[in-house]
Amino acid sequence: MPIRALVFSLVLVALNAAAAGAADVTTIAGSGWLGITDGPALGAAFVMPAAVAVGADGSVYVADAGAQTIRRIRGGRVETIAGRSEPGAASDDRIGGYRDGRAADARFSRPIGLAIGPHGTVYVADAGNDCIRKIENGVVTTLAGSTKHGKSDGPGARASFENLRALTIDDDGTLYAADYGVGIRKIAPSGAVTTLDVPSAKRTIVAVAARGSGRRLILAYADSEAVHTIVDGKHQAVRYDDTREPGSEGQVVGFADAIAIVNENTLVVCDVATEAVRLVRLPAPPFLTDTMTRALAGGVREGGTGEVGFADGPSANALVTTPLGVAVAPGGSIVVADAGNRRVRRIAHVDARETVLPDLSNLEIPRDGYGIAFVGNSYAFFNVLWPESIPGTLEAELGRDARRIGLGRPPHVLGVRIDAAPAAAQTSLVDNVLGDGQVRLVVLLANSFGPADPKMLRALERSLARTRAKLLLVFIPQGNQVSPLEFWKANVTATGYQYAALRAQAAREESYYHRLSARSLLLLDAMEAQEALPDRRDLFYSADHHLTVFGTRWVAHRIVEELEAWRPWL
Repeated sequence: MPIRALVFSLVLVALNAAAAGAADVTTIAGSGWLGITDGPALGAAFVMPAAVAVGADGSVYVADAGAQTIRRIRGGRVETIAGRSEPGAASDDRIGGYRDGRAADARFSRPIGLAIGPHGTVYVADAGNDCIRKIENGVVTTLAGSTKHGKSDGPGARASFENLRALTIDDDGTLYAADYGVGIRKIAPSGAVTTLDVPSAKRTIVAVAARGSGRRLILAYADSEAVHTIVDGKHQAVRYDDTREPGSEGQVVGFADAIAIVNENTLVVCDVATEAVRLVRLPAPPFLTDTMTRALAGGVREGGTGEVGFADGPSANALVTTPLGVAVAPGGSIVVADAGNRRVRRIAHVDARETVLPDLSNLEIPRDGYGIAFVGNSYAFFNVLWPESIPGTLEAELGRDARRIGLGRPPHVLGVRIDAAPAAAQTSLVDNVLGDGQVRLVVLLANSFGPADPKMLRALERSLARTRAKLLLVFIPQGNQVSPLEFWKANVTATGYQYAALRAQAAREESYYHRLSARSLLLLDAMEAQEALPDRRDLFYSADHHLTVFGTRWVAHRIVEELEAWRPWL
């Protein structure tokens, strides 16, 4: 292997390893021993932690459904803040009950959901008693429910619940409960209960999460068939059999037994079926990202089934067992009720950033940053986490090399993805994202699926001329244009295709871009050379023209090399 190719291959191996280990899992409470022992967090004992919630101060609240108690992790210690029980028929069986009053004397029966109010009030979905309880100022009261099975809406004491499974709260203090067989129950601060009319498979809702309020309310829920979101009245659903993990094509990624919201497009789910905590990203038309799932801990490993056990460490190696509850902490880390291991776990350093959203709510470039917009179709951002994406890699590597390459400001990269958007949307993008002077460089991605539209190019050139920004045009061929092997993978079930004709089409397109005045990076020859290496790896998915995770980082590194040689910031 030529020295340059060997060095490049080793760099990619290191980069992929760093990306895979970006998230890490640690235990924040629980020794794994069975019991109700308070004290130092890692020496504490739980029976069956079934739900978690995080307060504004970072305190973690745990519904220990097996112990019939509510616990709190704060300052490195675990304490029981409400509920008591007696031993039952087995070591892991505790007898609860129903009693309001002083928190230390209160009784719960299978507390299975938690939510923390804006002023620290703790709300509990008390499944065994079919009611919603409230812990405030050291006193437990019943907010809603009559302790009898039912489906009745109405004032708190007259309402009834059928099968409580989860609880969440929005920024206005309104509660939402997953009531299996009934639907999503909305509980006002007064305790009044109504049933929401949401799309769902037979109302078999097992999990619910809320974030924001009013028109900015994000409501996410899971039923027996799909994960759903409702944002500003718009409903999206991704069926479980429509989601796959990179590197495990064809492997269905299970179920959602608990759910938490990262942003309007991204969720975290606990999946007991495959023993995993998983990130799920939903599409957001017309600026698309595609459905993506990625195990953050546990899950189906290549060539096997869901691994059960306990292991902290990098996300790729961490294991969970029967994860029943999940919450996103104020700082962005993810807290998990790992019931099978009788521990509470934290997943940190999960970078869930994505491309610019339709409402531009995540469009921000720091004033002291060097703004770069990476613009393209689905090749720009597909089935990846931000650290392994093209824009994420550009930002990380340029930042790492900033001093050596004379980049005096920290790079900040916007990923902008448009699929089949009308000319008006493209023009709006140029005006609102690229033409305001924040962006100093535009990296424009083109291929046969998304050629550089002449109208958009002219608008882009005008905007860049006004702000003295620069343009790099990158051409990526389709997978079936790169090599006979990639052609066969993409067309194994098709007829009427010829590799030579597709390869010639890519060469013609490269010739067109080469004649443009903009600086260009043309990758057909480089990809062919990569395919010829003895340790080649797939640049494209089988029967899919999109870049693999390896291919994505390969392209990103080539762009970094081009930019560092050009140094458009000087």
